[in-house]
Amino acid sequence: MQGIEAGAGADSGNVEPRVTVDADSASAHGQGMQRAADAASVVSRALAAAGYEPRHLSVTSSESGELVLVARLDRHRRLPHLPPPSNRSVIAARLAIGLTLGVLLGFLGLPRLELPAANAPVTQPTPALPQILSVQDLAANNPEPPTPQPQPSPTATSVRGPLFDVPLTRPIPGWTNDPTGTAWFSSDGYHLLARDAGRFVATAIPLGHSVQDVVVSATFHKVGGPSGGGYGVILRDQGSAAERDGRNQSGEYLVFEVGDRGDIGVWQRDQTHWIDIIPWQHSDAVHPDRVPNSVVVTAQGSNVQFQLNGATVANLSYDGSKLPTSGGLGVFVGGDLNEVALERLRIDNNN
Repeated sequence: MQGIEAGAGADSGNVEPRVTVDADSASAHGQGMQRAADAASVVSRALAAAGYEPRHLSVTSSESGELVLVARLDRHRRLPHLPPPSNRSVIAARLAIGLTLGVLLGFLGLPRLELPAANAPVTQPTPALPQILSVQDLAANNPEPPTPQPQPSPTATSVRGPLFDVPLTRPIPGWTNDPTGTAWFSSDGYHLLARDAGRFVATAIPLGHSVQDVVVSATFHKVGGPSGGGYGVILRDQGSAAERDGRNQSGEYLVFEVGDRGDIGVWQRDQTHWIDIIPWQHSDAVHPDRVPNSVVVTAQGSNVQFQLNGATVANLSYDGSKLPTSGGLGVFVGGDLNEVALERLRIDNNN
């Protein structure tokens, strides 16, 4: 280390800076340090000329090789033997300091310069700001998975594709299937038979949830029984699939029906009695007797369209307060000993 100390003697009347060089000045950095010491002497004289008392001026070298110039000044204590500096002297002193610092920067490669005032307040270091993590970082550092959001129930509005489009030639879980009863599966489709006189057959299409806006496409053909029977589609059933078991005669739903004599009709079941919406009436769209008929029922809110073999046979709009606009689906057969086969069934969303 090299040091420069400039002290104001009481008897001398002037400032005589002393330069001290330690034993390590002969090292590889000795020559550069000597230049720094010479430059520091110039700084000492310039400060004195500007009216500052250079109480202490030192140049040190850190372990990393960085050079530090430190000056201890006393602005309020002027040298007694010097007159107050003129403006021209102050400007010259400032220029000398600037030139000296420029020489230091050129020789020593950006040394750190500290010139604190003698009575400067001690400042506390500013604490380092915490690191701001990105969203990705937070996710990567959090081992807990995000809380799953509740998913909507599987209603007709959230299911994509057909709600039902399955061959009816083999048993389907949940469907009524009893060859000795009113409904069963066979090689030509799903059979329904009104075995008991004066009793109809209404069985559910068990989708597992109610539906609202749908398109139901079904193809039927008569298999046996006397003339005068009918068959069709159940819509907006307010009962459960278990209630619509082919034997229960009560409930709340709509029936869109085709008669084997060339008629069509629409009814509302109100628990134990029927309400006529469209009583039996002839339609040229009907294929009579045992010829297959394709029924399409399209529901949109309180509006329902009834099509038969590609022709529209009825457009309905009803009060939703009397019959809700959503519910279950099913198939229907009426007429004593009337037996019908449902060949094909497809159910699609209509939204």
